[in-house]
Amino acid sequence: MDAAALDLLAPGVAEALTAWERQTGRHLGPFTTMDTGGSGALLFLAYVRDGDMRQRKRRMIVKLCSGDGEAAMEPGNHTAALRSRPSGNESFPDVHLVRQMYDPQRFEGSWLMFQEIAGRGDRGMTTLGALRRNQGLPEAVATVTRSLLEDWNPDEHGGEPMSAGGFVAELLDRRLEAGAPLRVWSHKLLGLPQTGAPWLCLPGGRTVPNPLDLGAGSPLAGCRLAYPVRGRAHGDLHPGNIMVPTADQAWSEYALIDLSRFSDHALLARDPAHLLLCIVADFLPEMSDGARTELLDLLVGRDTPALTVPHGLRQTLFLVREAPGAWLREHDIRPDWADQWLLSLQACALMFTARERYSLHDRWWFYLLAAEAAGACLKSVDVYEASGATSVRIADESSIHVPHMPFRPYRADAEAPVDPMSLRPPALHGPDQSLAFGQLQQIIREFEPCLPGIIQETITETLLDQAEFIAGAAALMRERLSGLTREGSFGPSEGNGWSLRQVVGHLRATEARAVELTAELTAAAPSPRSGIARRKLLEALEDLLVVVQENLNAV
Repeated sequence: MDAAALDLLAPGVAEALTAWERQTGRHLGPFTTMDTGGSGALLFLAYVRDGDMRQRKRRMIVKLCSGDGEAAMEPGNHTAALRSRPSGNESFPDVHLVRQMYDPQRFEGSWLMFQEIAGRGDRGMTTLGALRRNQGLPEAVATVTRSLLEDWNPDEHGGEPMSAGGFVAELLDRRLEAGAPLRVWSHKLLGLPQTGAPWLCLPGGRTVPNPLDLGAGSPLAGCRLAYPVRGRAHGDLHPGNIMVPTADQAWSEYALIDLSRFSDHALLARDPAHLLLCIVADFLPEMSDGARTELLDLLVGRDTPALTVPHGLRQTLFLVREAPGAWLREHDIRPDWADQWLLSLQACALMFTARERYSLHDRWWFYLLAAEAAGACLKSVDVYEASGATSVRIADESSIHVPHMPFRPYRADAEAPVDPMSLRPPALHGPDQSLAFGQLQQIIREFEPCLPGIIQETITETLLDQAEFIAGAAALMRERLSGLTREGSFGPSEGNGWSLRQVVGHLRATEARAVELTAELTAAAPSPRSGIARRKLLEALEDLLVVVQENLNAV
């Protein structure tokens, strides 16, 4: 054991581990530091041998928990998670949770934990966060979401009825305290009082509920939840806490790590909502304001084609929303879940506003999402009565460049939003089919303005929007063309349909032009200013080529 190297990372830990070796008769081999994902803990990969040197050595993770109060609860909560076996699926902890190989040891107000390696050490595993550019990301996230509900909570239970405000307050917990980063940020940037501002008038004149006003006099106090869905939950679910196989895309063989916030009586909508917003946060910095607007519309249940939302993110959103379907039907809780999903989006979005690692631009977007999710919930139960709104004035907006995003306002006479759990990709019938095929022609025209800007390095918001259009149109075509080629005809028959020959012609023309542009973009000399736009266009063209070739093969 390299005591000097360990002490550089955590003074005193080498001595503690040496004492542990003497007390247990075990031998620790070389240590390798591991990425912790910003949790504040320290992780080491080590070899351990029980008893004398003739015993077989094994790999394990040595974890020094962070010193905060919640992390100090990790050994106990981890043990509770292992012991909490779902009725009818008692093997879940054995399959999806990592075991503690040895009892934890106290260390200066925290804990040293000795955990097995995810996957039992016999197969390569990586975090879900490593799949950022992997085409399997949407299915992986959906598979985990589905399993957490169906497999870990086949015996879900409802808690006592509560207000919507109480639901959000429970999820935010200590983040609502007066000196907490969330309160400080909202007051410093938006000038909001701690209480007494139930409705906000945002820049541009739109009125929304104050997502941080959750008390007795708040709009959300009038929204009652008869059956808050509760059960087993991780409590801090993000891509870095989910391990998945590195090969064969066997997403159902995932493992959960870092169970410091586990509870068997948690509000169940929180984990999948937080996981989804972590994926959103990863894509958000590269998205234009127009794409952000469409993404927000999708999240809160407004029907939108979302052409500018990146294809991988869009597919993830749809698959995650579909994932609980069978579980919700089996337990007959779909109506209850819809509002709790929106409220979980509200609470989790507020969590992101307090995280300084995100830009102010992104944190402002999450704040808008929280307000819009609260508004969508209120509209769904018909208690949306905005009055006496407090104007929001963003502090020093010229220096932080926070845009006024053009969202559609809620009005008293507006139609209630669609159930966010029931939205599906656009239907495959009627004029939508002709629209999909018309985009084949439009895409060729859209390519032309992009290339000069890339070559001349005139990087504009319009140029980036063009790239997002190509990727979005490719995704929409995949959805709208899927299965139609097997029927041999396209679109309605009364004059605006498309023959098989016409569609094949457009597909081949688009493929040829996309291949040419891909070659030109690849050959162009990269530069810092044009790199982002060039990468976006290349990814968009790649998506487009996949769609085109899939449909050419089908016909």
